Amino acid sequence: MFVIGIDLSGPSNHKDTAAAFFELAGEELKLLSLESGLSDAGILKLVQKTNGFPLAIGIDSPLSYNDGGGDRPSDRWFRKEMVKHGLRSSSIMPPTLTKMVYLTMRGISLAALFERVRSDIRIAEVHPGAAMMTRLSDMEKEHGLLYKKSSESRTYLLQWFESQNISGISLEHGLTPHEIDAVAAAMAVRDWIFSAPQAIFPKQPPHHPYDFLC
Repeated sequence: MFVIGIDLSGPSNHKDTAAAFFELAGEELKLLSLESGLSDAGILKLVQKTNGFPLAIGIDSPLSYNDGGGDRPSDRWFRKEMVKHGLRSSSIMPPTLTKMVYLTMRGISLAALFERVRSDIRIAEVHPGAAMMTRLSDMEKEHGLLYKKSSESRTYLLQWFESQNISGISLEHGLTPHEIDAVAAAMAVRDWIFSAPQAIFPKQPPHHPYDFLC
């Protein structure tokens, strides 16, 4: 089975889009590739590499929006729960917020595209920051809050990923915050496959067709 974690940015910002592509061997995620600067076509190529094999994808982007705007039920629930783990409430924003709307549009479009080319694909909306904060110990949570600005925290998280049964990440070359998020998204999806996510708001089709988890 294959797992892809995607840290998505808006449709005109390929530079900040990263994807971590893993083979799932037992419960171990074995890194096959980690790429940044991906267009929709670039991400689709990764998906098509897995044709004929089971695939699960975690996307760090809203994959639906609330009719009328504002928070979805999942956003309100997730924000309340993640604050308990030390996550900043501002990290979970309404999908139709001005700074989020283009990301939401790209996320919804990509999820639909994946399902058009792979009818058997499993897709979840993930929050990589929450995935890390719910697994880091209290003494380690500082790194989960600072990694976007601190290279020291990113280095720490690279080593910590190994303790989470994730292999193949080079410790010699530091990852960008977006690549860290892509790996964390894959980690959350791996646990979802085994019915053991740290937190999950179940899908509510037809308007909210994907689980939101970490």
